[in-house]
Amino acid sequence: MKHVDTNADKIEFIKRFKKYILPRTGARGADKLLAYLLKKTDFFTAPASQKHHLSTVGGLCRHSLNVDDALCELMLTPGSLWNQYAVDHNITRANIATVALLHAIYKVNSYVDGFKNQKIYDAEKVAATESWKRKKDGQGEFIWETIHSYDINDKFPIGRGEKSIFMISQYIDLTFDEVMAIRWHTGFATPQLEWGRLNNAIDCSPFIIATHMADLTATHLMEIEDSGYKSLHSEETVNQSLSSTTKPNCNVKTHADETSVKTDKVEVSLTTENVGDFMLSDDELSSFADMFNSI
Repeated sequence: MKHVDTNADKIEFIKRFKKYILPRTGARGADKLLAYLLKKTDFFTAPASQKHHLSTVGGLCRHSLNVDDALCELMLTPGSLWNQYAVDHNITRANIATVALLHAIYKVNSYVDGFKNQKIYDAEKVAATESWKRKKDGQGEFIWETIHSYDINDKFPIGRGEKSIFMISQYIDLTFDEVMAIRWHTGFATPQLEWGRLNNAIDCSPFIIATHMADLTATHLMEIEDSGYKSLHSEETVNQSLSSTTKPNCNVKTHADETSVKTDKVEVSLTTENVGDFMLSDDELSSFADMFNSI
């Protein structure tokens, strides 16, 4: 399992959030969305998956940064087809950050500690174990060892992308392309019965493809132990990796400039049930400002 520096990743996430998402407008505001993630969720300590990629403390935050890095490289590399698409369709650095950093917040507060039995083939451990506990299969002699694992306890199971969209929309407005990318970021990993709708969605917003490719790149390349491919970790490194004789499209119009933003917001209505799970009280917000401004 790749090592995750939870503190460094938390600081990096907040820096990117402040730079690209904080100017966004919406029902409650991006500052309260970040406060919610920091104070009422396990976003910065949760695993990225139950048993696959970055199934470790801090994996979810690291995965979100990795997807942001991968999506930046895909969409902002000068001269690339995707960079031209981004320019033509006003996909900004702010759009990329919003989708990448927040696409998986549906996973917060959903993992609980558990245990599972796993086969251990380590020769020294096997030799040091009483003979009656040793077993054998096609791979050789092994013993069973109980190890930590994660179980899932999702108390608001409305779907993956759908849940992220619902949660984000309690705080900020999303554009059509952002909604589509977050909803369908799992691509053809969605149930086959939905592939027809997914194809229609991709025709409406090809940004889905780029987001899914970035998610796959993070999961199956950047987050594999000993793969040799590392995340870029910081915004400065992202920009350096994209530098060339042609200025990358990193800082095109952002949502701080309302005249540069598409106006096609997608409304996600509030429901009274469960919505309290995604809110912060005034008391909970009271100590947030000092901590937020210190980063």
